[in-house]
Formats: sequence, C-alpha cells, structure tokens
Amino acid sequence: MAYIEFKNVNKIYDKNTNFKVLKKITFKIEKSEFITITGAKASGKTTLLNLLNKTLNVTSGSILVDNYDITNFNNKQATKYRKEVVSSCLKGFSLISNLTVKENIELLEKENDKKNINIIIKKLGLTKVENKFPSELSSSYAKLADIARSLAKKPSIILFDELDLHDKKDLKNVFTLLFNMIKKDNLTVIMITENPDIISLSNKVITLKNGAIDNIKINKKPKLVGDLNW
Repeated sequence: MAYIEFKNVNKIYDKNTNFKVLKKITFKIEKSEFITITGAKASGKTTLLNLLNKTLNVTSGSILVDNYDITNFNNKQATKYRKEVVSSCLKGFSLISNLTVKENIELLEKENDKKNINIIIKKLGLTKVENKFPSELSSSYAKLADIARSLAKKPSIILFDELDLHDKKDLKNVFTLLFNMIKKDNLTVIMITENPDIISLSNKVITLKNGAIDNIKINKKPKLVGDLNW
C-alpha cells in the first residue's frame, strides 16, 4: 500500500466561479521516495503541497497518508499531523527574529535530541553562524537555517516549494543530508523544482499543467548526489 495517495483531488478557491485550481489529481508515493513536482507557473504545484501540509482543505477527493485520510482531520488532528508527521520548507523564511540560529533549530527538535541538532548544523555548514540572529544572516544562510529547522523534528515527510539556494556547495550539503535521512530515517521528500540536476535525483517526476496531471515519469535509475557536478 502506498504511503501517500491522492485520490481524485479537486480544489476550488472561489465557489462563485467554480474554477478548479486542481482537477482530478490522482497519484501514489511510496515511503522513502524523493519526488519532484514540475510545471508552469500557476499550474497548481504550491496548492498541492498546501493540501498535503493540511494548511488547505480539498474541495473534493481524498488524501491518504500512511492509510489515514487527512482530509477528514479536525483542527486538533491537523495540528498534531503538522507537528509529528509533515514538515514544510516553503518560500520565504520562518525563523523567529529574536532567537539565534541554533535556538530556532532547537525549537522543533524531537525528543530533546541535541546530538541530532549538532549533526544537522554541521552538515549544513551552519556552525559559524549558529549564534547569530536571523537579521545578521545572508539569504543563503537564512534558507539553510530554515531547512535545518524543518529537519530537526525528524519528520516523516518534508515539502519544499523550490530550493532557493544557488551555491553548489550548499546544494550538495542539503542533498547529502536529505538522502542520508531518506536512507536512515525513511524520510519522504517532495520538492517543487525545475532544476534538471535535482530532477535527475528523483524517483518520480509529477508534472502539472493547468491544474491537472500532465505526466508522471518514473525514474528507474535516479542519479546519486555524488554523480552531479556540484
């Protein structure tokens, strides 16, 4: 049985116009897969992630995660789901301004796991800025800190709406850590991207067009992080 399954999902923002942002979305994702989502602007990619993150509700259809229908979750269940199962690293930054980088990351740590926090900080190259405040960070460091914070709670699923990193070393560090967590912790990663190198790493590429699935490509031999010229 699939770990994540969208079943005929539709999303309408304005019921007066009845315009479907997402139309009859159906697909399956297995645990520990790295999935990329592609498509033109306004094709419904971000809406899809927000439905899976349970910050939006479907208009019709269902979304199953580990055989639980999250579309039926009440507010309390949705909050618990976002706290314990899914983590999001969407556009912009979610760091708290009056906390240091390390304090921000520790906010979401799971089971008081200081060792895990220190590993994440080191692997993402944040050691020299861990005691700085968000206002003192470059955009790259702020994004890395945001990613570290999202990973600190050891989620089962992490969602990325684009990865606004341009330094090749930063990208390599992020993907090395992600794939280590995929292997060790059974992490499932879903990322919106148009970057062909990142797409080449994925098990499956879901392409959206005008709110519908245009294509689902299964990559039987995804590249390894070490294969790319970072």
